[in-house]
Amino acid sequence: MSTAGKVLVVLVMLGALVWLILASGVAQLNYNANEQLDKLSKQLAEVQTNLQDTRSAIASLHDQTSSAQEELDRQITTFRAQIADLEKGRSQILDSLARLKYQKEIVDNTANAAKTQFEHRTAEHQAEEKAMADLRNEVQNLKTHNGELMAHLQTLRKQFDETYRKNLDLIHKKP
Repeated sequence: MSTAGKVLVVLVMLGALVWLILASGVAQLNYNANEQLDKLSKQLAEVQTNLQDTRSAIASLHDQTSSAQEELDRQITTFRAQIADLEKGRSQILDSLARLKYQKEIVDNTANAAKTQFEHRTAEHQAEEKAMADLRNEVQNLKTHNGELMAHLQTLRKQFDETYRKNLDLIHKKP
């Protein structure tokens, strides 16, 4: 064989060897890729299962959240109704307090007027008592003076009677 044939045989052999190495590399890559693909497929199946579980959990959480939100809304509505009732009660209490304050003011004014009137009447009573005491003293003085005058009158009557009798005796004795 000629040198060119030999070189060509060597080149073909080298090319076949390179093809073998490349084919084995490709086979190895395919094997690794298939393993990776298998792993990824398993992971994908796992992720899909987990995704379904997560979706179920999310749906459950969403339902729980909706239930909790509805319960919270009911509680808020109940609390608002209770607050409205309390405000109504507070308003009634404030109205009652205002009425009672007004009534207390009226009672206080009446009591103050009664106290003033009582003090005025007490002063009048004391003035009348003093006037009565003064009048009693004056009556007592007048009684004493009247007694003195009556005694003097009696004395004067006696003197008059004596003088009258003496005069009558004198008139009768004169002839």
